[in-house]
Amino acid sequence: MTPFQPKNSANTAAKGYWIVLATVNEPLRFGHYTSVAGPLIATHGGRVLARGDVARVVEGSVPGRP
Repeated sequence: MTPFQPKNSANTAAKGYWIVLATVNEPLRFGHYTSVAGPLIATHGGRVLARGDVARVVEGSVPGRP
């Protein structure tokens, strides 16, 4: 146990979200990333909650999105 870790959290980690907004320039390489990312996240106790294709902006704008 490190000095920065509460006594009751020896085997727990803070929960968080990994959100990726990406412009894909090389679809084949990105395909490799997606095939590796999910299993890698799972090995550390995580799970993919949502994965999508092209996002549709319904109000306002998002930088890098059509």
